[in-house]
Order: sequence, then C-alpha cells, then structure tokens
Amino acid sequence: MDVRPSFLEKGSKVEFAVLSIEEYQALRERLEDLEALLELRRAEAAERDASVVSLDEVEREMVVRTLAAVNNNRTRAAEILGISRRALYNKIGRFGM
Repeated sequence: MDVRPSFLEKGSKVEFAVLSIEEYQALRERLEDLEALLELRRAEAAERDASVVSLDEVEREMVVRTLAAVNNNRTRAAEILGISRRALYNKIGRFGM
C-alpha cells in the first residue's frame, strides 16, 4: 500500500496523518469540489449584489425617464410623478441633473 504523509488541521491543532494515495486523491478531489462550490457561491452573491439598487437610483431613473417622456416639461413630469414642481426641482438638484 502506497502512503503519503499529510498534515491535517483540526481547530487550532495541526495533526500528522498517514493517508493512502487513494484517500489523499479523494481528499484532493473533495477540496477541489468545495473550492468550485465556493467560487460559484461568490459569483452568485456578486450577481445578487449587482442586481440590488438603491432607492435613490430608482428615483433618479424615474425622474429621468419621466422628463424624457414629456420632452423635459417639468410641470407635466411633476404631475405624472405625483409630486410638486418644487419637489421635482429639488430632486433634479440632488441628482445633479
């Protein structure tokens, strides 16, 4: 039986173990599977984070689209958005538009 020495970390202790080549390869494959799963989870989390937008971003987009739809008529845009003209002007200033 071919054996390979290995160090296994358990908690804060490191222990020495002797593994057969088959056991060692099985552990390596399991580690590779876990690393691939971790990478997949990281990618999913990054995608989720990218799809989350702030309320300010949504609000800004609504103002931009509404203004574009009414050819920049601010009175009409305010009516459509259900806010006063003053509130619309405040949003335009806040968003630097």
